[in-house]
Amino acid sequence: SIITRQDPSSEVSKSLFPHIYDISLDPSAYWEKVQTQNVLCRRRHAAHIYQDKMYVFGGYSETDQPIHDIWCLDLS
Repeated sequence: SIITRQDPSSEVSKSLFPHIYDISLDPSAYWEKVQTQNVLCRRRHAAHIYQDKMYVFGGYSETDQPIHDIWCLDLS
């Protein structure tokens, strides 16, 4: 699976979107929206996958304010 913050139907841009999508790369490839709560749109963040979990730390908001939080997304 691939996790993306970019809307899969849009062209690459500097816009931030409040969505996370999971794409299945099996023969019937499809996008599925992942349900999340209270996750801010961000860019220039750090992300790491460890033991079926993706950790996202910091970054900058839509208004270029620094974000100092950490989130964990269970990928299992």
